[in-house]
Amino acid sequence: MGAPLSRYQVVIKLPIPTAKPIPLPPIVLPLPTEGLDVEGSEILTHNDGTLLYKDKRVIIHIRDATSHLPRFHLANCATLVEMKHAGRFERYVVSNQEDGYFHIRMGSSSLQQRKLPVCQNCLDRLRWKGFSIETMSSSFRKTVVDNFSIKEFFFKYPHSLHKVLPVYSDGSASKNEYPTNWDEISSELRRQLGYVCQSCHLVVGEKNKRFLHVHHLNGIRMDCRVENLKCLCISCHANQPMHDQMKFTSEYTEFKNKFRPDKDDQY
Repeated sequence: MGAPLSRYQVVIKLPIPTAKPIPLPPIVLPLPTEGLDVEGSEILTHNDGTLLYKDKRVIIHIRDATSHLPRFHLANCATLVEMKHAGRFERYVVSNQEDGYFHIRMGSSSLQQRKLPVCQNCLDRLRWKGFSIETMSSSFRKTVVDNFSIKEFFFKYPHSLHKVLPVYSDGSASKNEYPTNWDEISSELRRQLGYVCQSCHLVVGEKNKRFLHVHHLNGIRMDCRVENLKCLCISCHANQPMHDQMKFTSEYTEFKNKFRPDKDDQY
């Protein structure tokens, strides 16, 4: 494993990630209602805008969330297009759940079922019952979201008759977790890059290496290819999508006082 970084004129070589062994779940013929991990490229868009997995209409959602409860998606909406462009589409799992409850992990908590709201951009994409973000008031849109029925959706856009052989469900699949040797990988990357932030180029130094994080660009913690990793000071890391919570930690405050005492936070 290795990749050249022209700025530093070095070739980075990192330890190979190791993971906890995962027992294979039993094979189930129908698509399990609790969800299924799939490759992003396997999720297709029907001519009507709905999402397909192996000729079966599906719903997708983010299983491993951070500080915000995610929404579930019915169509190839503006949100999904943005996530694909950002390289973060692999975080979604596939489901045909109809009661509105999905398997979710919030931060480091255990897997639990939570009721999720439907994505408004999806409703807009499908023009569900005339739904329009541009012309409807926010209060009226909220009413439509609160009263949205997945069963009604699948009545209008029926499931395919094809059967699927899933490998993992979102209840049994591997958690989006760091490899068991993550500390070794992270330490080695920071060392080889000279403890420098690759975004703002701040020289943090070995003594203050706790302020230099290693960020996964696509959000998949097990994907430790050099091209998917970036050394960021905690300030630059906190400015990444869905990382705002870092700005409220004592470590962030300590870093700002030590390295940037005269700069205000830009939220």
